[in-house]
Amino acid sequence: MIGFARWLRGNVRFEICGGSPQWCLNRLAAEGIAFWDVVRQDSLTFGITVYAKDADRVLRLAERSMCTAMRRNENGLFYKYRGLKKRIPLLAAVILSVVLSVVLPRFIRFYSVEGNERVPSEKIIRAAERAGVRLGLYGPDIDPQSVKDRVLAQIPELSWLTVTQNGACAVIRVRERAPQLPDADRRIPSDLLATRDGLVTELSVLEGSAAVRPGEIVQHGQVLIGGKIDLEHAVRFSAALGEVYARTWRDLYLKTPSERTVRTDKTDTHTVVSLQLGKKRIKISSESGIIPPECVKMTVIKRLTLPNGNTLPIALVLERAETYETESAAVPEEESQKLLTASAQRFALRGAIAGEILKENASFSRSDGLDTLHTVMELREMIAGHRQRIYIEGEATNDGTGSQH
Repeated sequence: MIGFARWLRGNVRFEICGGSPQWCLNRLAAEGIAFWDVVRQDSLTFGITVYAKDADRVLRLAERSMCTAMRRNENGLFYKYRGLKKRIPLLAAVILSVVLSVVLPRFIRFYSVEGNERVPSEKIIRAAERAGVRLGLYGPDIDPQSVKDRVLAQIPELSWLTVTQNGACAVIRVRERAPQLPDADRRIPSDLLATRDGLVTELSVLEGSAAVRPGEIVQHGQVLIGGKIDLEHAVRFSAALGEVYARTWRDLYLKTPSERTVRTDKTDTHTVVSLQLGKKRIKISSESGIIPPECVKMTVIKRLTLPNGNTLPIALVLERAETYETESAAVPEEESQKLLTASAQRFALRGAIAGEILKENASFSRSDGLDTLHTVMELREMIAGHRQRIYIEGEATNDGTGSQH
């Protein structure tokens, strides 16, 4: 450690020659000049090392002591890089690099999210930005408790959060809430009701008593599996559980225009190049930054990424807009029918808890600029979806009083 400190300060190796070099060394010590590595080469010569700042004083004191001081070696930071004095731009670049390496890591330039599985990282970062953790923020100014309170208020799916600074990166560590239990509490007596009209085909009861049989037609809201179980000499209540499959039907009408607008010849190309710094965008190209509304627009964003994978908030944005002439063209009937059929199937299955389409009877027609599809679908789906609580005689209500239902 002492050797490194001496290297930083710089040192010079001298040979002191004279009739009495010891007298010269005594004069140096009396003047408070530190020297080390004293080596006696012969009776008239000594070798010593002094700090670079004392080199000129050593020369003067040696002359006064009737001795000669000769420089033999120079070592240290100053002597190693003294050539930079003649290269001012390079010296300025070195100093600037040192300053930036110390200052820049104290400001936030990257984000990192850890501990999330279901909540997207982008959502957490946006909430943290609204809470004050923004690009360019001085790291020590981050208040983790304040950020935690504000982010948790915006994202209820999180149960805990903290923000730490790792160099220029703000590390957001989160803990997600455990998935909530289903709305139906298995401890509360309840019935399973039908979600729609249908013809019961399969019935599987895991808890409770069956209120219908296969082959029966049920209506929306009818009890399928009851939570009340009659045991002859006693009555037991539970949360009904099971599956009931039924044949159901959908009667759908779908319409779409029989003509569409298509592009023909390209008429113009509009390109805008801009530099994005954080949230600020600076236009570089000479063309107007206003993109025509009726055009085909393509945007290419090239972000500046470091070798370790961190992305800087600097990007080159290329927006290219192409304008075409348009005309109306008739949609082929086969293509239109396929589009409407696919839409009808998605709509029918979207409302089903679990099921499949068994039969489909569709008719297609075109008139007055519209394509119409009338389809009747037969489905097999699970209809036991709604749950209705059973109120028991003498059960306590929320206000703490006993009530009979």
